[in-house]
Amino acid sequence: MQEMNNNSALGLNLTRLTLGGFFLWMGFLKFFTYESDAVSGLMMTNPLTSWVVNIFGNSLSTGIIGIVEILAAVLIFIGCMNSKLGAIGAGLAALTLLVTSTFLIFGPVIQEGLNFPFLSPMPGQFILKDLPLFGAAVWLCLSDLNKQ
Repeated sequence: MQEMNNNSALGLNLTRLTLGGFFLWMGFLKFFTYESDAVSGLMMTNPLTSWVVNIFGNSLSTGIIGIVEILAAVLIFIGCMNSKLGAIGAGLAALTLLVTSTFLIFGPVIQEGLNFPFLSPMPGQFILKDLPLFGAAVWLCLSDLNKQ
């Protein structure tokens, strides 16, 4: 394994802190009705996720997502001390971001009265941010795997 220079270490730690913080915050919010209603409504527009809401209902399905997001955050943070667990957390984050990115295909993301590439502020532009977050999660996962 190559030694990291100071800039690389700073980038890695900043990515770990911000990605972990993002998932902790988003996971926490999944347990509140306003978030649960918004997320489950969006999930119903996507054939990859609608079945989860049909089986578990709004609150439980978003609660499960919240638990997964909080778990990913905790494992990402633990990655400072245990790169194997950090890689698992970042991989879990990447997987959730990959799934949410599919809403760009299946969800109501185009601004009413316009066509692509004009994304609506909500949910289109909000979901678009998942693409660079996905890249950050993959990079963090691979960085942690390379530490082993």
